[in-house]
Amino acid sequence: MWFKVKQETVEKVSEIVKKQLSLTDDQKVTAGTKFTELGADSLDTVNIISLYCISELIGHHHQQILLSFCRLR
Repeated sequence: MWFKVKQETVEKVSEIVKKQLSLTDDQKVTAGTKFTELGADSLDTVNIISLYCISELIGHHHQQILLSFCRLR
């Protein structure tokens, strides 16, 4: 990777990816992990990016509510 990513950002994205793709806790998601390696299709990728952007706007507490809501669909 050619740029440095904050660990906090990696952890936040990892949490979103794991929930969105229903991954187990032992499945590793790092800054270098490609969504396709996790079985994500293009719609999953758009959803993950959208969730991250929204979570940045509304904060962590509301992110949890949003993730719960998205899992209900």
